[in-house]
Amino acid sequence: MQTIELKRHTIWILIGLCLFSLAAVALEIRRGQPAGFEITTQESLEARAVAEVDLHNQPTGTAAAPSELSQDLVPVYLVGAVHKPGIYLVARGSYLYELVEQAGGLREDAAKDEINLALALPGNCHIRIPTESEAAEDPDKRAILVDTASTETLLININSATAEALDQLPGIGPATAKAILDFRERNGPFKSKEDLMQVSGIKQSRLDAIRDLITIS
Repeated sequence: MQTIELKRHTIWILIGLCLFSLAAVALEIRRGQPAGFEITTQESLEARAVAEVDLHNQPTGTAAAPSELSQDLVPVYLVGAVHKPGIYLVARGSYLYELVEQAGGLREDAAKDEINLALALPGNCHIRIPTESEAAEDPDKRAILVDTASTETLLININSATAEALDQLPGIGPATAKAILDFRERNGPFKSKEDLMQVSGIKQSRLDAIRDLITIS
């Protein structure tokens, strides 16, 4: 009887040792796995193969990154009943409502019912937004499009323009406009458009942005 009990006790000890060994092995395996370890199944291999085939089958050269796209910008002179009248560079084919948004929106006294905000901007042009009183007093002033035949009316003479006129140029704020006037007073008139880069705050990129909007004569 004692022999049977001893054997039973020995069996339980052996079972306990086996379970402890299995637990220790499982723990070591878990510790040895690299971060981000995933079990690869046949299904995941097939899905990865399909994804790689789709990637290789995509056409190349059909789309450019946004930074590689260049817009065809044209200057538009916007005046009248808007909050920020001035010269704006807009993408060719833009609409009037987009230009008005850039200019801070319509003023309260704008003749909203007379304005076709869906007007397609015809490249270089002069747009005038009438007030309600102007539209009521003079029907001729209801016309929004002032001039499309010539771009000369859009050009600002940097040798004679006031600070307010220079401030209308894109990227030229009050401080830079004053710096242009100060340079002109110290050194005389600009001989070329490139001379603007001698003014503090004007680099090549800023000159390129306003080159087609200015003149020296």
